[in-house]
Amino acid sequence: MLYSTTRVVTHRPHRYIKQLVSHMGRKVPTALDQDRGSIMFSLGSCLLVASTAHFDMIVKAGTADAIAAVEDTITGHLLRFATKDTLTVDWLPLVRPATTADDAHLLTLDRTAWTAGSELPSTRAEERTAYFNERRKPESHLVATLGGQIIGTVSTHQASPFPEGAHVFGLWNLLVAEQTRRMSIASALLSAAERLAASQRDVS
Repeated sequence: MLYSTTRVVTHRPHRYIKQLVSHMGRKVPTALDQDRGSIMFSLGSCLLVASTAHFDMIVKAGTADAIAAVEDTITGHLLRFATKDTLTVDWLPLVRPATTADDAHLLTLDRTAWTAGSELPSTRAEERTAYFNERRKPESHLVATLGGQIIGTVSTHQASPFPEGAHVFGLWNLLVAEQTRRMSIASALLSAAERLAASQRDVS
């Protein structure tokens, strides 16, 4: 699966989500609760999540063409509803490769994502000044972002140093910020990690 996202800044996020879900509900399956809405197209789906001064939209589909089709449909209807507001809708991939510039943000995420229930006290006791190191490198990591903020990460690399295991890749360091859980962030990271591992395996 592929995922894309956009953050729409507005002082009326709930109103726009309700309008989109209600309108599209005449043609396709939809759902709406207090802060969330979902629209299920034949090509893919769109999750809408309201906040105080913006709402996030996450599109999921099987191909790049399907992603673009869902994005175009949602954007077209949203901008038609915005007769009194000037809304900006810039779609971006939900997951991208990590860079060294992400270090401080990932360190913060790593420190806050673990809880007492994680049962890994050593990770909380460890004093670190950087996220990346010799064992944990940017090129093996992916990050998920919403509104320019990193809210998740995962890494993948060869699980064995031996030639016989060159085709075996493992997943590590899957983290999602607590406030953005139940938004398919982990699914997006795992899907992207699978594609990354496949590409690395083909190269090796």
